[in-house]
Amino acid sequence: MNNSEKETSDLITRGDAIKRIFLFLGAGLLGLFSPKKKAHAGYGRCSLSGCPCPGYVQTYGSDLCNNCGHPYSAHW
Repeated sequence: MNNSEKETSDLITRGDAIKRIFLFLGAGLLGLFSPKKKAHAGYGRCSLSGCPCPGYVQTYGSDLCNNCGHPYSAHW
Protein backbone atom coordinates (compact mmCIF):
# COMPACT_ATOMS: atom_id res chain seq x y z
CA MET A 1 0.00 0.00 0.00
CA ASN A 2 1.54 3.32 -1.03
CA ASN A 3 1.14 6.64 0.80
CA SER A 4 -1.76 7.93 -1.30
CA GLU A 5 -3.74 4.72 -0.75
CA LYS A 6 -3.04 4.91 2.98
CA GLU A 7 -4.15 8.57 3.13
CA THR A 8 -7.35 7.71 1.23
CA SER A 9 -8.00 4.82 3.61
CA ASP A 10 -7.44 7.11 6.63
CA LEU A 11 -9.79 9.75 5.19
CA ILE A 12 -12.56 7.23 4.71
CA THR A 13 -12.11 6.04 8.29
CA ARG A 14 -12.16 9.61 9.63
CA GLY A 15 -15.17 10.44 7.48
CA ASP A 16 -17.08 7.45 8.83
CA ALA A 17 -16.16 8.42 12.38
CA ILE A 18 -17.37 11.99 11.83
CA LYS A 19 -20.66 10.71 10.36
CA ARG A 20 -21.18 8.46 13.36
CA ILE A 21 -20.48 11.30 15.79
CA PHE A 22 -23.03 13.54 14.06
CA LEU A 23 -25.60 10.72 14.01
CA PHE A 24 -25.04 10.09 17.71
CA LEU A 25 -25.34 13.79 18.57
CA GLY A 26 -28.40 14.20 16.37
CA ALA A 27 -30.15 11.25 17.99
CA GLY A 28 -29.34 12.64 21.43
CA LEU A 29 -30.72 16.06 20.55
CA LEU A 30 -33.83 14.51 19.06
CA GLY A 31 -34.46 12.64 22.29
CA LEU A 32 -33.78 15.74 24.33
CA PHE A 33 -36.26 17.93 22.47
CA SER A 34 -38.98 15.37 21.73
CA PRO A 35 -42.23 15.83 23.63
CA LYS A 36 -42.41 13.86 26.86
CA LYS A 37 -45.35 11.60 27.55
CA LYS A 38 -47.36 13.22 30.32
CA ALA A 39 -49.71 11.41 32.65
CA HIS A 40 -53.31 11.79 31.63
CA ALA A 41 -56.67 10.66 32.95
CA GLY A 42 -57.59 7.07 32.19
CA TYR A 43 -54.04 5.83 32.28
CA GLY A 44 -52.49 3.93 35.16
CA ARG A 45 -53.50 3.23 38.72
CA CYS A 46 -56.37 4.81 40.62
CA SER A 47 -55.40 7.99 42.44
CA LEU A 48 -58.18 7.82 45.04
CA SER A 49 -56.89 7.26 48.57
CA GLY A 50 -56.72 3.60 49.57
CA CYS A 51 -57.79 2.19 46.20
CA PRO A 52 -55.57 -0.77 45.19
CA CYS A 53 -56.62 -0.65 41.51
CA PRO A 54 -53.49 -1.19 39.36
CA GLY A 55 -54.89 0.36 36.20
CA TYR A 56 -57.97 1.62 34.45
CA VAL A 57 -59.98 -0.95 32.54
CA GLN A 58 -62.71 0.50 30.36
CA THR A 59 -66.27 -0.64 30.90
CA TYR A 60 -68.26 -0.53 27.67
CA GLY A 61 -70.59 2.46 27.61
CA SER A 62 -69.37 3.90 30.91
CA ASP A 63 -66.51 6.02 32.22
CA LEU A 64 -66.19 3.84 35.33
CA CYS A 65 -63.25 1.48 35.79
CA ASN A 66 -64.10 -2.20 35.48
CA ASN A 67 -61.50 -2.98 38.20
CA CYS A 68 -62.59 -0.62 40.98
CA GLY A 69 -65.69 1.26 39.82
CA HIS A 70 -64.06 4.68 40.14
CA PRO A 71 -64.33 7.21 37.30
CA TYR A 72 -61.96 7.49 34.37
CA SER A 73 -60.66 10.83 35.68
CA ALA A 74 -59.43 9.21 38.93
CA HIS A 75 -56.86 7.07 37.10
CA TRP A 76 -53.44 8.60 36.34
